[in-house]
Amino acid sequence: MITGFITIVLIIGLFSSIVYGRKLIKTEKVDAVFGNPERANGGYHWVVAGSCSILLLWLYFSWDIARSFYPNSANELCQVAKVKESVLGINYIFPIEERTLKSTAFIERETKNINKLKSEIEQSTLLNKDKSKLTHFLKDIELMIISLADGKNLGPEVKNEVNVIAKKITLLTKNFQQINYPPPSSPEQEKEALELLKNQTSWGATGMEIPPHPETKRGLKFEAASKEMNFIVEEFFQIKNNNPIFLEKSEKIKEEIKNYKDELLENQEMEQRYLRRISKISGRVSRSNIFPSNTLDNVEESVVEFDRAQKKEQGSLKVIDTFLFPTGTIVASASGETCSEQGTGRWLPKPTDTLRIFLHLLKPSEGYKNFPMLWYEMKGVNQMVAFIIPDWIADIIPGKYPVHSSDGKVKPNFKK
Repeated sequence: MITGFITIVLIIGLFSSIVYGRKLIKTEKVDAVFGNPERANGGYHWVVAGSCSILLLWLYFSWDIARSFYPNSANELCQVAKVKESVLGINYIFPIEERTLKSTAFIERETKNINKLKSEIEQSTLLNKDKSKLTHFLKDIELMIISLADGKNLGPEVKNEVNVIAKKITLLTKNFQQINYPPPSSPEQEKEALELLKNQTSWGATGMEIPPHPETKRGLKFEAASKEMNFIVEEFFQIKNNNPIFLEKSEKIKEEIKNYKDELLENQEMEQRYLRRISKISGRVSRSNIFPSNTLDNVEESVVEFDRAQKKEQGSLKVIDTFLFPTGTIVASASGETCSEQGTGRWLPKPTDTLRIFLHLLKPSEGYKNFPMLWYEMKGVNQMVAFIIPDWIADIIPGKYPVHSSDGKVKPNFKK
């Protein structure tokens, strides 16, 4: 609230200084020579304008203005970041984050590696029988890739699993756009959520960097969607295109490579080196999980539709993110348990936090590195004024000066 008021005052001060300066130019002398001392007088309005500009830039690029006018924006963007993080893995499979399908890019890359290795083997000084054997391994690896890329080899159970994933994402997209999403939680879950919010501190340097637990209805919606999407994505990555033809060829080439390796002598270093490279390519293909190009089309469509829906549900939050979070945004960790600032808001200290920390250090009980910046001690009024009052004034006051008691203590009175 105070930061918002200061921001408004700075904006008014900046524009008032500019208007005043433009108005003053019309009335002051403009034909004075350079270096005239008379022209150097005044100009304080430009000092005000410059100071206001610097402070406004600091407030803006440190995201302090966003925190002042929209204190819940970072928390809501944290929940949006959780949704983005939940679909990040599946997005890289499709031409959404990348230009091509992941399977297409993998086949293209490994085909280049195979052709390059073939050329090296053909131009090497190996015996023809070894060249033939190594080239045969590479051809078998190519057949492994073909067995994965051919839709005819894809089993019906894999197609069914893919369709189930697409339907789940579509259903989530539909539910996500409903007003009553997420459904009411159980009393135990509500109690746990309230406890988490109770222990959650505010956005800033004196608390959590970004409070991760949702504090608004919109934030609750995005967090629920991210959790549900995490389960769907995890289930999707369990689907494997391990068709019988691929498994047969994979086991065959694995066995052949092993037998050939056992036949090699210790001095056949070149053959062993090429065989290791072939074995690595074979291992990558075995773990690649390539799908036919059109098998995942329905999953891709559902993911794109969900992305449109989540952007639509952001509403005004997207505008706030664009204009009040310059050079960055709020990002979530892979686990979704923490969120942090990414951009100038992370490394540029916020003015209000800086002032708050400085005032905290001014406390005599705190200080900086155990050295108090301010020090005070409570003293009586008599100690503050006694040294300026002459002793004869105390003499003329009726009564006696205090004397010590039997317990060895002196009780002061008005005279002393």
